[in-house]
Amino acid sequence: MKRECGSVYFTEEDKQNMIIKTYTPEEIEEHVAALRQRQRMCKLFKLSIIIPAVLLALFVERVKYPAYVAIIFMSFFWVVDEIGDKKDLKVARSEHYIEIKVLEKLRREITTSFNQTTGATTYDYYPVNAMIEENGYISKFYISQEQYQDVTKESPYVRITVWDKEIQ
Repeated sequence: MKRECGSVYFTEEDKQNMIIKTYTPEEIEEHVAALRQRQRMCKLFKLSIIIPAVLLALFVERVKYPAYVAIIFMSFFWVVDEIGDKKDLKVARSEHYIEIKVLEKLRREITTSFNQTTGATTYDYYPVNAMIEENGYISKFYISQEQYQDVTKESPYVRITVWDKEIQ
């Protein structure tokens, strides 16, 4: 895999040696159900902030304008979060994955890019040397922080979800 502009891509050699597997419909439904549960909890949290702000704006004259600011602020973040939720749902519904066996955890890689409009952006990458057992292909792969922390000698297997556009 290679890193480029804050994203990770499969190299041509990786694409040729990958053995793509397919999630069962039950596994896809489990992924979607777990994601929806997390989204539901986030929405309840956002509602628990917006509803008191609305009540304060309606009934307490002294905090009317700060409450309006809080409502507008939370509404903006709600919209941005909904956009992210749609992307996460698309990932949860993805049908393909590769399974790798982690041979060695490499040191976390941190890069920072600077932009005049947004300022500094830091990217954390979690690399591993891993093998696809079916064909013995060994390469450097990047996995999520959660997967990186969960990998042990007793359970060295990691599934990397692959989007259809990455396969081609």
